[in-house]
Parts: sequence; C-alpha cells; structure tokens
Amino acid sequence: MLTLVMKRCLLCIFMIGLMSAPGCGPSLVEFARDGDLRAVRYHLRSGVPADTTPWGSTALMYAAESGDTTMMKVLLREGADINAANPEDARMSPLMYAAWGCHAPAVRVLLTEGADPNGRRMAYYWAGPQQVRSTSFGDTPLTMAVRKRCFSVAHMLLLAGADPNASVIQEDIALHPKLDQDSRRLLVGMSQLAADLERRSPAESETGLPLRSPLQLAQGDYGLAELLRMFGGKEEPHRP
Repeated sequence: MLTLVMKRCLLCIFMIGLMSAPGCGPSLVEFARDGDLRAVRYHLRSGVPADTTPWGSTALMYAAESGDTTMMKVLLREGADINAANPEDARMSPLMYAAWGCHAPAVRVLLTEGADPNGRRMAYYWAGPQQVRSTSFGDTPLTMAVRKRCFSVAHMLLLAGADPNASVIQEDIALHPKLDQDSRRLLVGMSQLAADLERRSPAESETGLPLRSPLQLAQGDYGLAELLRMFGGKEEPHRP
C-alpha cells in the first residue's frame, strides 16, 4: 500500500511532467521569457518550431531582450527567424530588443548570424488630446543604442553597416523606459483604431513631424558623437 506521502509525491512528479510536455502548460515562448533553457530545449527536441508563439513576441525576441546568448544560439540553430518583426510591439526585431537593452554580446551574436542592422520599428506620437498616431520614421537598432548611450553596441552596428544618418521621430512615446510590452501593445491598438476611424493610413500624417539624426540624438555624449562622425554621420536629419 502506498502511503499518503508517497501518493502525493507521485502526483507532483506526474503534474510536473505534464506541465512541461509540449502542448500542455506553458508554451515555448513562455519558457524563453522565463529564461528556462532546459524546457526550451525539450520543446525544440519534441518538434515545436522555434518561432511558435501565441502572441507577437517569439522566443528569440525574449532571449534577445534579456541578453541570453546561450538561448539565442539554441533557437537560431533550430531555425528561429532572426529578422522577425513583432506585430504587437511596433514591429520590434530581436536585434532591436538587444540594442534597446544594451546587450552587446547578444547584438554581436545576431549581427554575426545576419541580422539586419537597418530595420525600422514603427513609432508613436501624440497628435492631439488622447489621440495617438503612428509613423514609419521609427527607430533603428542604431538610434535605439544611441538613445540608451550604448557606445559598444552603436560601434558594432556601425561596423555591420548601420546607416549613421537614419533620421527618426524626435520623441517616440512607445520608447518611454517605463513602458513594458503590454503597454506598447495598447498604443499600437490605439493608433490602429484612430487610423480606422479616420479612414487613413497610420503613416499618412508624417510630413511635418520633427525628425532627429543619430548625431542629434547623441547630443551631450562626445564619444558617441565622434563615433557617428567617424562613420559619416551628419548633423541635419535626412528625410527620405
């Protein structure tokens, strides 16, 4: 006869195994978000695609956001899309998450594997009281690194071919340091709703937006400014 304690132990073991099985309990992307490399590897070996996600963020995006290079390499070996754009977070890419977090080793891994150093996220700004609009003049990985004063990340991006003159909107409210992914998803929804109500494209009102060059964003940081000038950075913003 099994004692009550033994029965409880067996039940716990069964529940742990059930929760870690693919299709049961947390998903691959949730394990990546939590930094559980063992569970991520188990799901990948069980045939779960590396880019499987119940929402916009992929496992690689979460790994890049936290700077977990070991998990990133595992996911990339399994075919994770290195340039995937998060539709629920302003089309952020894994490289953008790594650059915004100032994770130089993660940025190096992504660039070595072929990440696009010139991708752009969507940007969001106030167009009036309680009116959020979007623009395609969003940040690049380089401008995100410059905003965060990440010299080593900016240097790597420039060496990889990042455009030193890619001008961006002056103030992107979605890049406020206190906003998390859920808050940014709300902004995306607000902007899209405004576009639908006004029957216009989200990027229609870009003409008069104040833009800033990477060099202007680096104002006050002599080292970053000189780095950008060395790679051809200009003071005046460039409007494509």
